[in-house]
Amino acid sequence: MLCLALFLLPLLRSARADVTIYTTFPNFASSAPAPSPTGPYSGLPAFDPTTIPPPAPPNPPQPTDVPITLFQGGMQGLSIPQMGNLLGFSIELSVSNTIIGKNSKLLNVPFLNYLNNIRLRAGAGPIVRVGGNSQETETLFVDGLPDGSELDKINQGIGANGVINTPIINFSPELLYSLANISALVEAQWYFGLSFNDTSADGNALVVAQYAQDILGNNLIALQLGNEPDLYSNNGKRDPNYGIPDYMTDFAKVEGDLMAASGVQRKETLIGPSICCEWQIDDVLSAGYLTQFSQGLRQVSVQHYPANNCKLLGVIQPSDIFPSYLNHTAAQTFVQPYLDAVPVVLGAGKPFVMLETNTASCGGFLGVSDSFGATLWTLDLAFQLAWANFSTVLLHTSGTSVYYNPITPPPGNETRTKQWNTGSTYYAMLAVAEMFGSSNISQIIDLGTSETSIYAPSEKWNITWAGQTLSPGGAQSSDGVLHGSQNTVQIACDTANNVCYIPVPAPSFALVFLSQQALTDSTSQSDGIAGSGGGAPGPLSFTPTSTRGGGATGVDPGVLATSNGGVLGGGGLGSTSKEGDARLNVPFPVYLVVSTSVLGIVGMMLLW
Repeated sequence: MLCLALFLLPLLRSARADVTIYTTFPNFASSAPAPSPTGPYSGLPAFDPTTIPPPAPPNPPQPTDVPITLFQGGMQGLSIPQMGNLLGFSIELSVSNTIIGKNSKLLNVPFLNYLNNIRLRAGAGPIVRVGGNSQETETLFVDGLPDGSELDKINQGIGANGVINTPIINFSPELLYSLANISALVEAQWYFGLSFNDTSADGNALVVAQYAQDILGNNLIALQLGNEPDLYSNNGKRDPNYGIPDYMTDFAKVEGDLMAASGVQRKETLIGPSICCEWQIDDVLSAGYLTQFSQGLRQVSVQHYPANNCKLLGVIQPSDIFPSYLNHTAAQTFVQPYLDAVPVVLGAGKPFVMLETNTASCGGFLGVSDSFGATLWTLDLAFQLAWANFSTVLLHTSGTSVYYNPITPPPGNETRTKQWNTGSTYYAMLAVAEMFGSSNISQIIDLGTSETSIYAPSEKWNITWAGQTLSPGGAQSSDGVLHGSQNTVQIACDTANNVCYIPVPAPSFALVFLSQQALTDSTSQSDGIAGSGGGAPGPLSFTPTSTRGGGATGVDPGVLATSNGGVLGGGGLGSTSKEGDARLNVPFPVYLVVSTSVLGIVGMMLLW
């Protein structure tokens, strides 16, 4: 009876207090594993349609009526102010040209749209890192590469352990010019990786640092020096006994050369240590990392995957590990190793960044990393990291041989306009951007810290955000633009008892705005972008103006078209009563975001 009343609530317009909800959920009719009509799938992993059976619902069932009390006035335990572009991309250098575009004149239009979706919601440029394991072996050719290309990759085959060897990368300044042009269109901000395999004064790092600063200017956040140095000994990049003291020596050598280089104008430019696995961040900080490198270090970073699918210790079955992602404890456990380090880093005046993460290392798990369950996990993780005072969280994005990509271009020379793959985790990026909005002062707190379970299908493509989807035709059907009609719901609150009953279908995510100001703070921005004439309305999507050799698409910055990719409908809304408590009867976990309004936004995770 409660659900029926909720569905009828839009008819009860006489109540004074309303809330607006945005939901993300798949079509339940399509949640069953898809049969293979012609036998096992044998194509590229990124486009694998295979699903796995979801875990059983919790037994006993989760409560469906859980009161959450929101207090007026100050709250203890709020995070630092967060921005809407908290959740961004980490792009492996070796595949960056397939995602970004061939060169600065042939940018991939869908990629611009994917970035612009975040910009419109966050009110700030999306954050992207270009680097990864492949940044350690690259060579910069100042004079460029054949055919105006920005990158050339030399594959190194598959190692004895079955893992693909990191390719050798040659790239030209054209890659940096591509990044600069993307910034001019969508205000993107960049982390760029420096090679750490040569620490000599005439090594590659100094040259790349100078070019990156000169070309990207203020759109360059920081330069990553060293990627996962705690794995150097395991990967044969350093002596088998390579440890934190050795790393500190190497880092000091390159940082000192950067300080002395006249061509590197901005000295506080590095981000590190970017450890992932064998060393603890507390131990690196205890070795004097913050004090010794205070001049050159701009931000502190770590990299972390919750599971290892590199098949070095045996094969993990996706169905066995899937349940471990579907509970609130997963996000809490992920963040735990950094809770002591964060205040130390912030106390030194440095932001703390999760520079690379995703569902599992070495490409993730089939049926898990590419499922709606991963959407929920990503949302919970991003909010938990934000509450722990991380300022940036980047989802790693690689080629077509992985399962976890938020976005994937079509392989080879296929047309690149409407054949991209939108991964399930990209929808989390949209939700996080709208959750924090554009005020840049949003603070978050976890209101649901008790244990819960999440039941989620393995749905891959049929996912919507406020009724819109980026995959109107399923796999490889996206142009980076949201399709369909926006669907939002206004729910009248019970003002007599000061209660708002929020229907949250399981599994789903509900974003609830509790005031007009909170809605305004998360509404799409249209105040113009750099390179668009200054002050002109920002575009809702980019459209290609040419298709050239190799399937790359060009975009004319002066030709920007609108589409149905808008966000956050308008319309006047009431607000919850300013006297007493506001009570939301919803499942756990629940995050509250306090923005410019006293009661701001509530995000409710998707439980069964």
